[in-house]
Amino acid sequence: MHLPSALDILAKTPVLLLTGAITLVIPLQMVGTLAPLGGTAGLVELQLTPDVDSYLEIVTAWGPAGRRALASHFSGDFIFMLAYALCGLGLLRRLTEPAQPGPVTAGEDGTQQDSCPRASGQSAPIRMAQRLLPLPALIAISDLAETLFHGLLLANWQAPSQAVLTLAYSLNVIKWSLAALFLTLLLILLGARVARGSRG
Repeated sequence: MHLPSALDILAKTPVLLLTGAITLVIPLQMVGTLAPLGGTAGLVELQLTPDVDSYLEIVTAWGPAGRRALASHFSGDFIFMLAYALCGLGLLRRLTEPAQPGPVTAGEDGTQQDSCPRASGQSAPIRMAQRLLPLPALIAISDLAETLFHGLLLANWQAPSQAVLTLAYSLNVIKWSLAALFLTLLLILLGARVARGSRG
């Protein structure tokens, strides 16, 4: 008996809807949590800060309420990372599922032929995406590491380490670069699926 793999389970519609809903809802909830530091804009400003002086200026201006808000959002952020990683893995798996072969018909010479021969092979975008299936997990891992470093910085916010801040900033750049690659890949896969459907 064939048992579905973890990726197959993540690609199922109910699971995709669940992980997708969590991915959408948690950032909306965070807007309220992060209100004392100017909402998500304040968090983005902090993440894009590469030097200690600017970091110290930002967290000092937030005051105790803002720093508590930043610390309290971490737990929701961890759930968000897990949700978007699972949703991304499920989406890529769903969009790279092998095409179903067409009905078998008899050729002019009496041999059996697939009426949709293109379905038996994989397009270049799908082959590329299959190699990049770990991408959502890599985004979440870089996000997790960045968040942990920001937790260390916040724990010693009055004397932040430039080395730790540089690591957090670098991971933020890596995270968003990978996210841009992931979104581009999704658009390519969706375009390929639409084109394949129009040919069918």
